[in-house]
Amino acid sequence: MKSKETLISITFGLLGLISWYFPTIDLKLKILITIIAGGSILLIFIKDRLTYFFRKYWQELVSIGLLTSVFIVFKNAFPDLLIPAAAVILTSISISLLISFKYRQNSIYKTKVLIKTIAINGSWVLNHWQSNCASISNSKMIFTGTTAPQGTDGSHIDLIDFLEIGSIYEIVCFAKSDQNTTAKFQLWCHDKTGQINGVSEATPYKTPSTKGEDFELNFKADFNQNIRIHLQYEPGQGRIEISDVRIYKLTV
Repeated sequence: MKSKETLISITFGLLGLISWYFPTIDLKLKILITIIAGGSILLIFIKDRLTYFFRKYWQELVSIGLLTSVFIVFKNAFPDLLIPAAAVILTSISISLLISFKYRQNSIYKTKVLIKTIAINGSWVLNHWQSNCASISNSKMIFTGTTAPQGTDGSHIDLIDFLEIGSIYEIVCFAKSDQNTTAKFQLWCHDKTGQINGVSEATPYKTPSTKGEDFELNFKADFNQNIRIHLQYEPGQGRIEISDVRIYKLTV
């Protein structure tokens, strides 16, 4: 289990134990908090073996459990501090969201100019790691399949002597998935095209929404003028469709 998930599990465990410290909290409520804490820890541990709903929304479910437990503790142990506690919690949530938005956002740019739209056609190398997950239909990259020989696979295209060294670019593609898809997609770019492998940027693997969304990353040409654009696929149920691959030049 990942370290962040382990930390969340420890937090729930401590919260369940702390609730038993306060004599003003009714025994039934202590048991309820313990059940919520235990259930949340169990969900974190086994979420990957559960249905699509729990895999997709486990963070929201755990957050609801945490807020419910804290509300019960303060309402019964510190009733006079319930409103201040709610204000502190809401402020903490807002600060956490603002900080996460700050460090997840792309570079702030002065200008953004579209310099190339990359057609999805025979120029792409399909299934570069020997699976049969990727295909092209109606000028779109289609990914399906539940297995791949190396765990993941994808397609790529090389643009040689295309970038300007020292410049920053935004690479964007549009991705959408069918209902109940569990497979995931990643946009990955690097400059290893037979020369120096100095720059590599990738988005996290994610199941695109059924309505579709942009996957984007920033790429700075520090070492050479080449870029290899990967459309990567992590096998699972369903179908993922990729289209509208674009490159923007940014002035920051």
